[in-house]
Amino acid sequence: MTLPNFLIIGAPKAGTTSLYHNLKVHPQVFMPSLKEVNYFNEATVGTEEGVSSYTSLFTDVSGETAYGEASTNYLFHPESPERIRELVPNVKLIAILRNPAERIYSEYWMRRRRDVLGIDTEKGSISNHFSRLIEDRSEDNFIYHFYWKSVERYLQYFDRSQIKICLFEDLKHNPQGLYLELCDFLGVDRSQLPAPSEKVYNKGGDAKNSSLFNVFENIRYRYAKELSRVFPTKVYEKLRYWYAMFRERFMLSDYSPLPGDVRTLLTNIHREDILQLQEFTGRDLSHWLKE
Repeated sequence: MTLPNFLIIGAPKAGTTSLYHNLKVHPQVFMPSLKEVNYFNEATVGTEEGVSSYTSLFTDVSGETAYGEASTNYLFHPESPERIRELVPNVKLIAILRNPAERIYSEYWMRRRRDVLGIDTEKGSISNHFSRLIEDRSEDNFIYHFYWKSVERYLQYFDRSQIKICLFEDLKHNPQGLYLELCDFLGVDRSQLPAPSEKVYNKGGDAKNSSLFNVFENIRYRYAKELSRVFPTKVYEKLRYWYAMFRERFMLSDYSPLPGDVRTLLTNIHREDILQLQEFTGRDLSHWLKE
């Protein structure tokens, strides 16, 4: 039975898909063709059936040094850290974090495309939408998904040395340097790292036709796990690539820039959390605090 020795735990809309694709091509790294496994978010975690299903994702590991998976919802899920600790206590964890205001705005558009915001987006401005969303103070509200609070939760179960925190800016401005750091963290040969792809994976945007978009996306999310097991890896990845191209070219358009008043609102909500994360990481995050 093979279990992962590393996990990409998030954050959503922060470049995890790029990390997944560019690490996956390293000859000493194995990652299953299915991204967003979300095993440690599910009720089946720890059950015999659940473990069997999860370990089946790693049956093709054949001598690789690092083998893992990427599920962006692990970072913010309150029960994931303890569940991960129970099954794979020595696992290495990779988190990539993006300016909260920009990440939340990107997630707003993702949820808006899927019509799961819980508000009528046909009425009012984007600023009005956020004013209404902010009123919901529940922890489940994506606006209140805090980085430091989430990292601190993981530190209750894992040693600091097991957690690698990256920034979206590193991926954007120095991807080669970032991937070399990740090679060292995972214990794989940095000299065998292929040049990182410049492709933007899982590009966001506004749906050109919401109804059509949701039909395709619902099929995608409902059957991704089954298809990844039915088709050989190369075939499944080719299908996924073709769908991504179709999705980007024919179903999405660029969304409008983040309104200044919304940036100010979100920055103020996350200000204290950003300062705590800055102190913990030793990274200058002052640019995240600019309104």
